[in-house]
Amino acid sequence: MRKPSHLLRWLLPVAAALYACSPIRMARAEGEGAVQVQAQLKPLPADGLATLELTLRDEATGQPVSLPARRLAAWLQKPLPTLSEGELACRDKVRMLASPGLGRRAAVDFNIHRLLAVNTDNTLTFINPFLRLNQAKLEDVLTLPGTPVAVLQRADVHEVWLALPEVDQVLVVDTDARRVRRSYKLANGARPVALAEAGGAIWVAQAGRDEWLRIANAQSDPERIAAPRVQAWLLPDQASEPLGLGVDGIVRVPAQIGQGAQIAQVAPTGRLLHAVWSPLAQRALAAPAAGGLVWLDARGTAQQHIDTTSAVQRIALFDEGRHALATTATDVLVIDVATTRVLQQLPLESAITDIAFSGSFAYLHSAVASRAMLLSLADLRNGKAKPVQVAVGAQPRDAAPSLAPGSGAHRLQRLPDGAGMYVASPHDGQIYQYTEGMMAPIGSFSNYRRSPLALLLLDDGLQSLGEGRYRATLRAPRSGNYELVVSGVQPRFAECVALEVPVIGTQNQSAVVAAAAQVRARLLQVKTDGEGWLVRAALSVGEGDKAQPLADVRDLQLLVFDKRSGWQTRRTMRFAGDGIYEARIAQPPGQTSIDLLVSSASHDLPFHAGALGSHVLGGLP
Repeated sequence: MRKPSHLLRWLLPVAAALYACSPIRMARAEGEGAVQVQAQLKPLPADGLATLELTLRDEATGQPVSLPARRLAAWLQKPLPTLSEGELACRDKVRMLASPGLGRRAAVDFNIHRLLAVNTDNTLTFINPFLRLNQAKLEDVLTLPGTPVAVLQRADVHEVWLALPEVDQVLVVDTDARRVRRSYKLANGARPVALAEAGGAIWVAQAGRDEWLRIANAQSDPERIAAPRVQAWLLPDQASEPLGLGVDGIVRVPAQIGQGAQIAQVAPTGRLLHAVWSPLAQRALAAPAAGGLVWLDARGTAQQHIDTTSAVQRIALFDEGRHALATTATDVLVIDVATTRVLQQLPLESAITDIAFSGSFAYLHSAVASRAMLLSLADLRNGKAKPVQVAVGAQPRDAAPSLAPGSGAHRLQRLPDGAGMYVASPHDGQIYQYTEGMMAPIGSFSNYRRSPLALLLLDDGLQSLGEGRYRATLRAPRSGNYELVVSGVQPRFAECVALEVPVIGTQNQSAVVAAAAQVRARLLQVKTDGEGWLVRAALSVGEGDKAQPLADVRDLQLLVFDKRSGWQTRRTMRFAGDGIYEARIAQPPGQTSIDLLVSSASHDLPFHAGALGSHVLGGLP
């Protein structure tokens, strides 16, 4: 696979001082450019997760600096072990982190994304397109107890929920650890078929029982709600409960769940196969089993209806819900959602299984025929689109199973910058990458002979919120001292900010214990002592107010080094009480600035972690 080069082409960030649960910190570093950066780190309820919020302002005018988030580069890394005058310039750190090759990896890279394929052989494959080992991009394979029929991605908490009706289970997969975090065993014959997130809870539709399940949080058991069984969900804006697509029509439950009688109400729309909500029109567009399209309000009441030649199989919205594409077995309709007008009708060569949009094109994928139709969005708005047919992957050898339209699963995923598309081919187990509007892929990734049912994009990068603000959700690394490296162009700047990452939540107990056991060194005094100098330093263990003096370290070595002349000396420091250690050194040649470092093998303290700083020595009296 030819490595996508957009990371190297677009380097635009915000320097930030990662922040631990108190007020916003302003942070400036030795970087270049006239951009002022604020950063705030907010812990999330999910264990070990936090949001990093950045604000960019022009240093001269104070005005927000708004840039496309995908032209913003940021890394969180451990400081390089080097002496102060050997420190790399910030622009050199950016160049090193952005360059290809194994090199030095950051603890958190905000510029990459990963792919998660849900496969027909009951596995999940985690694929990293940024691994530079030819086609060897596989990170992990996770085996499931059954075949998923519904997928819910919760990017804000780094989770993917899967409904497995064969085994009556709902699984929660941690996309960072690449393992099953939680499992909900449902009643025998429950058959979960649809998942939705609304009102801060997860909702589970069961094809085998007349009840809904509501899971409020990770610690709670599923709450049972008496209601007719449904096979899919509809999520109106700001709704605390989803609407269910039942056999007889739209099903809704009272707003006050769990208080008094739970009486479900059914809007008699007839059976609906699937539905999508338009934020702009504040209405839903639904596909009745009998054919046609129907417009629904937020309560599920039918408002308008248009006829189609047969049942609508797929619906997808674009332009924030102003326009829609609806496909039947034989044609695709371009619809103005606000006016219900059909702008254009195009014939299809084969049934469409997936619809996705890049910045300028619509991609209509037919897995059964290994083909895709490309349509210009600008032409679709005018009702004058001219389709372009593209071959995708190997020729079909047998039937390619696809999940239901309301399953939340697609074989197409737009690249984070909107300039291309990933397409998962079920017939050859490959994932193809297309540049926007191109008829041939620029490369492919192997799914290791597994046929994908769905493809998910795991993107933890910075997202633009407008007005110079950006946000990313990250799995906080082990607590300690870090450096945030950020870079941008137009305006050009590079910032490197020293920061301390606290323990977020429990992370894991080993990290907490390790942080508590970390040895810290600080310089107390350098003073004349006869024909030399006396160096005094203090050792402690623990963080903040819990730090305690560290006594009786017998192998504490002091390294004194003059970077200009190359002169150096080493001495064993002796314990002087109350965590204080001292050693005598000879006068170096002339008056010079020296670097002082300490190290202890028995306490896992290397020289770079025991840096005491620089000190200017004058001549002896």
